[in-house]
Amino acid sequence: VSDRHHIQESHLIMNCSSKLHIVMTPPLATVYYGSDLQINCRTSKFWDSQEQYNIEWTLIPPNHSSSHISETIVYHSSDITIRNITGDTEVECTVSETEIVRNWCPGKGSKTDSGKSSIHIRVLKPEQSSKKIYCPREIAYGINWQETHINKYDQQLCPVGFSGVCSRACDDKIHWKIPDCSKCTFNQLSKVFH
Repeated sequence: VSDRHHIQESHLIMNCSSKLHIVMTPPLATVYYGSDLQINCRTSKFWDSQEQYNIEWTLIPPNHSSSHISETIVYHSSDITIRNITGDTEVECTVSETEIVRNWCPGKGSKTDSGKSSIHIRVLKPEQSSKKIYCPREIAYGINWQETHINKYDQQLCPVGFSGVCSRACDDKIHWKIPDCSKCTFNQLSKVFH
């Protein structure tokens, strides 16, 4: 286009030969219940304008978040922000060329490229993320019990004045059981028998 000896040119950049390759970041995610997450979807092709491609986001199932917002960052990339994630979700990004690309690329015929990629979001439920998996340290029955994993036993020396070993179980509800001190012997009594 020329106007009073000023010339303006417009160049269209097209990459007609390369295949559409989709990359999503992060490639997988584990988040806490109620968290937000931003995901990026991009392709190796660089288009000159948004009219040359479509990017579509799909959440499966769609009801495991309160909302999501997607936006195009540059002409080969898009971000989605998923808010208040409450359950495991598969996030798909589909990128497809429009008919404009087919018309501008000789030899394309009637075919336009498209590609899809997905990531899995794993959600840690409140009981998984904050749940203790051990019974805490505790002084009880005259014994200093150590932190013990669920369904395991802590063994300690018998209380002062006794010899032997006591054991105490931490149950699967993260509660200490009553200790088993049946192997403790009263020191004065053992002197009588010896």
